[in-house]
Amino acid sequence: QYLCQGNNEGSGVKTFLRFQITKRNLNCQHASMKRHLPSTVVLLLFMMSSALAGSSLAARGLLAMDMSNEVAAAYVPDNLKEILHALIGKHPENKTIALAAEAFLWAFPLVNTAPNFHHNGVKAPKDMNQIFWNYEVNNFTFNSIVTPNVNVLYGPGFFDLTKGPINITVPDTADRYYVLQCMDFWGLTFGRIGFTVTGTAAGTFTLVGPDYNGTLSSNMLQSTTFGVWIMGRIAVINQNQTDISIADGLVRQFKVSAPNPAARPANLIFKSTNQANNQWNRFDQDGVVAAFWHAYTLLVGLNQPYGQIAENGRQFEKLGVTMEGVKWSKLRPKQRVALTLGSEIGWFVLRNLTASMSGSTRNSTAVLTTWNGWGTSPQIGNPNNTIPIAALISYAYVAANIPAEAVYWSKYTDNTCNKTMTLGNDYIFELPSEPPYRGFWSLTTYNSTNFFLISTTNNIYTLGSQFPLVMNGQGGITLYLSNKPPADPLMLPNWLPLGDDTTDPKAEFYLIFRIYSPDNADVVYNYFPGNVTLTSNGGQC
Repeated sequence: QYLCQGNNEGSGVKTFLRFQITKRNLNCQHASMKRHLPSTVVLLLFMMSSALAGSSLAARGLLAMDMSNEVAAAYVPDNLKEILHALIGKHPENKTIALAAEAFLWAFPLVNTAPNFHHNGVKAPKDMNQIFWNYEVNNFTFNSIVTPNVNVLYGPGFFDLTKGPINITVPDTADRYYVLQCMDFWGLTFGRIGFTVTGTAAGTFTLVGPDYNGTLSSNMLQSTTFGVWIMGRIAVINQNQTDISIADGLVRQFKVSAPNPAARPANLIFKSTNQANNQWNRFDQDGVVAAFWHAYTLLVGLNQPYGQIAENGRQFEKLGVTMEGVKWSKLRPKQRVALTLGSEIGWFVLRNLTASMSGSTRNSTAVLTTWNGWGTSPQIGNPNNTIPIAALISYAYVAANIPAEAVYWSKYTDNTCNKTMTLGNDYIFELPSEPPYRGFWSLTTYNSTNFFLISTTNNIYTLGSQFPLVMNGQGGITLYLSNKPPADPLMLPNWLPLGDDTTDPKAEFYLIFRIYSPDNADVVYNYFPGNVTLTSNGGQC
């Protein structure tokens, strides 16, 4: 078994180490590696050799090898990667590996487009340049994405602008909220069509690529990349089949066409993104680090970085990461070692160190800003985000609306005891006044174990402005969160059931509070939802 092997993608690492490391000689070789490897890697291998003495690498599950003569990627225990990441910040000689980790985070939002391409239904060239609306509202059996919204029908679509503009014709939705969120392949929203920005009247809007040099009219949106990802949303009243049927009829009237049909079909974006997705799978499932950079190379040609993204990326040219891609086979051995180790570190950080980027107060620079136990992200869609924050948002908030279009708050603990909320308890949620919205607002419950909807009485998962709620005497709203209805029958419309007869009372849940089309984008800083108060057991903790 080898830590580094292969004759192509992994050959640079093997050449740089100048020997093959086997289980049998790992203990005796770590001292002689010092002149070839940074001190952190020596420490890593030394600690691994101590942990693995007398046992099989595969049996201990600490190293996963790709035996296809390309790369044997080293997977190390999480605690060792934390040590490695911490040490990188302390030893100047390891700046190259730290820079490589940052390069991985910088490229991640672009590469992350590829798996989402397939997750959203694009399997063949014919699936390009159209919007795939779903015609049913999510319920507790839905498990394709976590924290699903039950207040909208979704409509994802991917578009190719390499052959010219694309027209999107929308119907008159009669003031019903909808949005077509238009994102480039770096995950940033470059335009929006619908209720908040363009209104709900019928019309035709034109998408043009980054090469368009003409005058932009009010119904034109210019993408910053040739690949475009649209996420459509249209409001529905959950469990109201009449309203859902009306929305179904509306979304079927959204049409996509090309001003120059003779130039279609365009397969360049499909081909490059589909191949990039295959490379992503090799990285994500098999641990082939070089495959991540192959995916980046496939995507970046038609989706060039721009603005602050391009400015941030220029520092990685010394590693062989350029705006044209990464020529892995042409990299120097030290570049391959740095990108291999740095990418593993960056991937680990992205998946595991989310909490370190959170803020505990209203903070305009934190990924997650919290107040009164509610957390939200004001940095979604900010083109000037730092590299780690941009990567984290791409990973944790992919395709989320920007705050000017919608704001999302999450809450996991009550305000009475500051403890996780459980389905067997009773709570009240108090809004002193209606939120500052133009579209709608909603409160939805989710299972904390699997992040999906909870099976509830009468299949009620959410309440909000779309429902005939009862106002209290002070002009506010009180919602009752419990597995049994409120004692006052007049308050039944304000009851949000916590489960049903099959519910485990000890199961934990969390809340998502949404505002679509807020009065202004600053609502993310100057408004937070009300208290969630424990009422069972006399309100005693």
